[in-house]
Amino acid sequence: MFSVDARSKQPIYQQIMDQIVLLVSTGVLNSGEQLPSIRDLAMSLGINPNTVARAYTELELRGVIDTIPKKGAFIADISLTKEIKAEARTALADLFTSYRKLGLSAEEIRSLAEEAFSHAENQ
Repeated sequence: MFSVDARSKQPIYQQIMDQIVLLVSTGVLNSGEQLPSIRDLAMSLGINPNTVARAYTELELRGVIDTIPKKGAFIADISLTKEIKAEARTALADLFTSYRKLGLSAEEIRSLAEEAFSHAENQ
């Protein structure tokens, strides 16, 4: 579900934050759903747990997630605020730019996005 690009100019913790905000804004992750533990996510991405902890801390400060000691991190009970929508818009724009740099056309990216939304809705 999560991935990072070590070659990106965007810090890895920010990439994780953007992905979580995007998943919340598109309805893939809903209020109350548990996120992977810091250690599990760090291991699956091959990164330092402190990087994941920083992303989770920032998301908690923004009200996107709630952390419960000894239980984990959960998507907060939130409605999509302007800030979250703006972050989602930025994350989508960054993804679009990345894929354009890889040589995909706008139509190819649009088609892939539609497939991803369709897949997410059917889960």
